[in-house]
Amino acid sequence: MTCIGFDHHKKWTQAAAIDDQGKIIGEMRVLNDSSSLKGFLKGLPKPLKGVVEAGPTWGWIYDTLGELGVKMSVANPSAVRAIATAKIKTDKIDARMRASLLRVGWIPEVDVPTEEVRSQKMLWRERIWLVRMHVRLKNRIHRLLNHYHIEIPEFSDLFGAATAVLRRIETTRTRESNS
Repeated sequence: MTCIGFDHHKKWTQAAAIDDQGKIIGEMRVLNDSSSLKGFLKGLPKPLKGVVEAGPTWGWIYDTLGELGVKMSVANPSAVRAIATAKIKTDKIDARMRASLLRVGWIPEVDVPTEEVRSQKMLWRERIWLVRMHVRLKNRIHRLLNHYHIEIPEFSDLFGAATAVLRRIETTRTRESNS
């Protein structure tokens, strides 16, 4: 069994492979593309097990390596830190440490939902972010109107049918400032 620890970043990944005895049999900084990962895996004794820490971009490398035949795990970052604290912290050391923890069965794994569920969650996260941004913008407009003491008629939704009122205010203010 070959255990591989991955320290995944936006553009590249540090990988460290160890054998059953814990000897390093491969180490490389690879670009985050399928062919670079495939090149690293080439020649490593099979079967392959890998681990990557949960973070904002773990899904791509998890799925890609899974398709390349690596049985992947996702580690809980806070629990891994509690197990393996180091005075010297580099990407190379992190990848080696993950591989070693995987080899001895000490990876605190997180549950990995299906790709479909992850896609749905991502869609919902984006929708929530957009709704929050929408509300912030509306609140900002209300604050500016209040700050400049611009009186507007009472509406249940200033940004619904009352949008025409805002346009009139804008046009009036523009004319006044140009005069």
